[in-house]
Amino acid sequence: MISRLSFLVLATVAFCSPAIQAAASLSGVPAPEVRLLVDISGSMKQNDPNNLRRPALNLVARLLPDGSRAGVWTFGRMVNPLIPLAPVDEAWRVRATQQVDQIRSVALFTNIGGVLEAASADLKRGASGEGVHFILLTDGMVDISEEAEANARERARILSEVLAPIRRSGARLHTIALSRNADTSLMRSLALETGGLFSVADSPETLSRIFLQALDQAVPAEQVPLENNGFSIDESVREFTALVFLKEGAQPVGLVDPSGRRFSQDSHPDQIRWFQDQGFELITVSKPTAGHWTLEAEVQPGSRVTLVTDLKMKVSPLPANFFPGDVLELTAGFYEGEQRITAGDFLKLIDVDVRVSNEMDLEGTKRISVSGQTPEDGLYRDVIRRLPEAGRYTVTVMADGKTFRRQQSQQIHLNPPVDVELQGAGNAYRLVVMQRSQRILPQRTEVTVSINGPDGSRVIRALPYDAEARHWSIELEPFGGDGHYVAQLAMEGAVEGGQGFDFMPGPVSVDFPRDVTRLEEYRLLLDGEEAGQLVAEVAEAIEPSTPATESEDSHRSSEGASVELAPGEVELSDGKPRAAGLDQQPKDESRRADQSGWAKVLVWSAAGLGGSLMLIGLGFWMKSRRTPESSLVEVAQPAHEAKAPKPELAPEPEPQPEAPPEASEPTALDADPAPQESQEERADTVEAFEMPEADDSDQFDEVDERTPEEIADAILAENQLFAALEEEEFGMEDLDISEDLSIQDPEEDNKPG
Repeated sequence: MISRLSFLVLATVAFCSPAIQAAASLSGVPAPEVRLLVDISGSMKQNDPNNLRRPALNLVARLLPDGSRAGVWTFGRMVNPLIPLAPVDEAWRVRATQQVDQIRSVALFTNIGGVLEAASADLKRGASGEGVHFILLTDGMVDISEEAEANARERARILSEVLAPIRRSGARLHTIALSRNADTSLMRSLALETGGLFSVADSPETLSRIFLQALDQAVPAEQVPLENNGFSIDESVREFTALVFLKEGAQPVGLVDPSGRRFSQDSHPDQIRWFQDQGFELITVSKPTAGHWTLEAEVQPGSRVTLVTDLKMKVSPLPANFFPGDVLELTAGFYEGEQRITAGDFLKLIDVDVRVSNEMDLEGTKRISVSGQTPEDGLYRDVIRRLPEAGRYTVTVMADGKTFRRQQSQQIHLNPPVDVELQGAGNAYRLVVMQRSQRILPQRTEVTVSINGPDGSRVIRALPYDAEARHWSIELEPFGGDGHYVAQLAMEGAVEGGQGFDFMPGPVSVDFPRDVTRLEEYRLLLDGEEAGQLVAEVAEAIEPSTPATESEDSHRSSEGASVELAPGEVELSDGKPRAAGLDQQPKDESRRADQSGWAKVLVWSAAGLGGSLMLIGLGFWMKSRRTPESSLVEVAQPAHEAKAPKPELAPEPEPQPEAPPEASEPTALDADPAPQESQEERADTVEAFEMPEADDSDQFDEVDERTPEEIADAILAENQLFAALEEEEFGMEDLDISEDLSIQDPEEDNKPG
């Protein structure tokens, strides 16, 4: 659990940094196309006993807008195009509803590769996948044969040959696992490789809501806020649809219009269409009366009211997946038909807010519009970066135009930059570290594994990197005979910008010989806590996107320097297996410096001041400790030797009998006085000692040129900042940070030109 202060700081930073990733254009997007791939294998009888796939597909079919395209494929051992890909209209919806009723759990195998190939045949021939969204639902693993080796080969083929044309075309593949027994590693890989959402339906009852989240990625819905069972309809709305999710056994829904008239499924006029299925009711009202409407129901999460209107708010699509260091640009505009509204008299009345919430219902809100001012091009802009924890977030843009309201929500997922998977097939195990984020630098990243055998022996091995597959992997072998083995993975790497990070997940246990009755298995090893730790480690290592000052650059270059080792060279540090080669930035300093841009300036200013004071103090100390004779000896080095490393200071020796002089040249540690020299020569040698040339082996901090008052102010500000950051932590229940976030000035992006 993160603290209230941490969420406040990081959520504020998430909104306030310059964008490095542009959002998609608000216009020129092709008509959306949804291809639904539904598992009908026999195992679905256990994982979906009430066949809730049918109401979920009915819901999707009824929510798809006219003008989009859609199709449904079912698969088991064979693949069946249940509903051919075609434009969506009322006739298509009727046909889809009839065909969906034929879904049964009767097939013997789970041919995931076959259905992906059948549904993407046009993409393999070179068609564009822009605007194409696949939604794959399954409860199992790749299963085309009774032989485990054949299934393992097919799984590898899916991840390479089958997935390649989908990824290349730009299509997105959203995956839903209807069981924890499904191959969640494969499903996650398919989604991440194509920019889709990956979800696990904890129960069949949640299936409709998860389908809806995936559908929102393909067809963003124009919504109006639903608050306390009420919502407002304005004059521009030609039709609205209320989707109400209900608990099992809940009372039927009632709908009350602005005049107080009540409607129900059994009693409503012709302008209202009412559909009920397992777990939800869908109410569509044509030509609705403007004003406040009310739902009489125990409304469950996920319920919504969508609009058909000429007055639209369009929000740029955000990527479903992003990684530490990625910055997401958010853009919102208002349209009359397809024409963007730029009229200042209209826009200046609109308040535009962005709310970011996580899966624990913790949220922060920021206003991105400026009261009384309008953006010249009619687009409101902001960016999101450095969210506090790994996981799923909902980004909601809300607009209040006084006479109308609009809302749009998107799901985004902050992922760890690598995934760790244990594969088991036949008698073998393989450990795989999959690179997910492009910010990880493979050439500067070392992955090792330390393995303890049952006989007490231990080996440490490096995992080679496969550039084509973008992963590190190694086969685990029973070097100590049959029995129980424990493998400890360690990763030491770097990200763009030259910063280092290190990560060590929990150990994994395997047994030899492997139990072949378990067929093949694929286990993701990172739990939620470890994924969050890795996200934090890499976020700390990534340099700020703002331009660095010259002194900061020099400091980072010295900290980010790497040590060259022979290929495969491995060292142990603090009892942990590590791949040597990268110096690490001190964690405490990095975390503190990253919390605020101006705090970093104060930190380095204070460091420079401290360094200068230390040098001055050292000079006075040396002067007080030296005798006149020793001083003459120390400065008597020739100017060209000024770069030589200076000897360490030693305690002043007790007086000793004078030793005969030696023929060698005296040094700073010799007891004999230096030869006399002219005043001009001594001045030259003193200058050479006090002002040595810049060198990696001997560098001095630059002299702080600020006045004493400026230095004192900087130190005071630094102390105040750190005191604020270290104050007592609070719980996160019902967190509302809208006031704190709104103090950030959005005028830079939205001020008039």
